[in-house]
Amino acid sequence: SLGLYRHLGPALEGILQRSQQTYPQQVIFTGHSLGAATALLCAVQYQKQKQQQQQLAASKSNNKNQQIYPSCSVVTFGGPRIVNQPLADHWMMATRPQDGNDNDNNVHNNTLEDAFVNFVHSRDPILQQNQPLWDSLGFAVVGREILCECNQRVVYETQSKLDKKVLAWNFLDHCTYLGRFVGPRLW
Repeated sequence: SLGLYRHLGPALEGILQRSQQTYPQQVIFTGHSLGAATALLCAVQYQKQKQQQQQLAASKSNNKNQQIYPSCSVVTFGGPRIVNQPLADHWMMATRPQDGNDNDNNVHNNTLEDAFVNFVHSRDPILQQNQPLWDSLGFAVVGREILCECNQRVVYETQSKLDKKVLAWNFLDHCTYLGRFVGPRLW
């Protein structure tokens, strides 16, 4: 993702510079499956660049030309678990909003977890097949995993685990979330 972010970062910075005067902004990284993992990694790189820019601006006396990096969040569908719990906690803390209020350093608060959301459903065969492996390796969720339906626009309020009793075998179910096909297209 670092290579991808190095390629896309300058374009994103240009968009931010052109629009910083007109829009209250938030950058949302999104993706499905492998794209979900890439979106998460790019968000971490973005936040690192944002923090470096803020440190540089703070060290200079003239902040008129300071680049404004809005806060970021990640919304993904059927994304894999790619890190262990300590690294997931570190990423959550490193990407939290820098509002000067350090009273709540709890990684697992709703505001912080809502910045990183991964929608999952029990009919997704990729998630069903890999969940036991991820659990055995200690891979963790970055943010919140939210259970939704495959073929309907239904999201459940409580955090739930995937239903292991569901036979997930159709690859097209991996590409369908909330009633929308989000997989590759031939056209």
